[in-house]
Amino acid sequence: MSLPLRRRACPVLPWIMKLKRVASAIATTLPALLAAGCAADDGMRIVKTVKMGGVAGYTVNEIVAMPDQGFVLAGQRSQRGWASKVDADGRELWRYVEPDYGIDRPYGRISGAVAGENGSVWLCGAPIYPPTKTEFRQPAGLTHIDASGKVLAELRLTPESLSAPFRSFFARCVDWNGGIVVVGEVNMGLPASRTGPSYYWILFMDRQGHKQWEKLVPYHLSDADIFLQAAVANDGGLMITAIYPTENQTEVTHIESTGKVIAQRTWSGQWRWVHALDTSAAPLWISRPGDSTFNTLRTANKQLEPATFRPLDAGYENRRANFIYANNHSILAFGGRKSLFGYQKHVLQLDKNGTYQELKIDKPEVIWLDAAVPTKNPGEFLAAGQLNATVPDNRDSGIGLFWIQTQPTK
Repeated sequence: MSLPLRRRACPVLPWIMKLKRVASAIATTLPALLAAGCAADDGMRIVKTVKMGGVAGYTVNEIVAMPDQGFVLAGQRSQRGWASKVDADGRELWRYVEPDYGIDRPYGRISGAVAGENGSVWLCGAPIYPPTKTEFRQPAGLTHIDASGKVLAELRLTPESLSAPFRSFFARCVDWNGGIVVVGEVNMGLPASRTGPSYYWILFMDRQGHKQWEKLVPYHLSDADIFLQAAVANDGGLMITAIYPTENQTEVTHIESTGKVIAQRTWSGQWRWVHALDTSAAPLWISRPGDSTFNTLRTANKQLEPATFRPLDAGYENRRANFIYANNHSILAFGGRKSLFGYQKHVLQLDKNGTYQELKIDKPEVIWLDAAVPTKNPGEFLAAGQLNATVPDNRDSGIGLFWIQTQPTK
């Protein structure tokens, strides 16, 4: 008598059933996910991209929006400063490169720019300029360029009250009080020793470049290598913010229009100035990740006593964000955020209710976002990023311009 055959259970069948359930779930939820993704992209998006040719290896330290709706980009390539004017569509109109003095100096660059009269622009920084044989007195630099790109003046300035050896440079130039204020540093002593005190160097001039007054204000950070910002506060005063990462400290100095110091305080943590798009808004700083003040907004009164603190969503990171703006309802950080794969090129938008969204610059040829500035169009910014020269299409380019809209379409 033959025995009945026993059928063995198929081991693959349960997995097939699971895959069917997963496929059904995806089919159900995918439209909603896509709709949510489209809605987020609709809030922030790149509306135009332009590659600048012939600037391989160049970096951008600042972008200035000009009255004719064009833009001036200022920065450096190796040890030489440069600037370029582009029109509203990104077409380059002129380019300026600092003279080559034929010496090896690490501080040559243009770090700031500000619009002057009649379409001109002022550039500030630290030129490659040789010291004298008898003393080391490195000057700071101001360059004035007219609307056509013609150089009107290349000024090499030193503080009038100093005669001992020093190193100086201008870090920022700002439209202020009907003129232009230039803010930099002076470090006494030879560069290798830095044996003397250090100062903020504040020089105020009219729009033609005639100096009105200058002032040296001691700073109390224990190192000269600081990240310096200068901006106009809502009371019309000048706010200088200096970050010293090594000691995890920030020194803030409030100065009135005559040059008098209103207040100066040192805060624990690393605080970056937030550029207010509403000029009546209270002074605002945002903490950098990696310190005890992780992800916090701070305001302060006129005497720089902290007024309010506000923790932010833990998912938000402004690390390596060089330009941060705030409007009535959100904060925008241009730069990058840390990920499992290093730093990603991002624009981060943080709403006042604590939620945030990201716009990833998913272009492998873009290395970094260097600078950003609002355009004439509501909610729109122009950002400049370094391009990867190893990408074949970028071999004659170095900078990408991205027009980014941060408001949703109506």
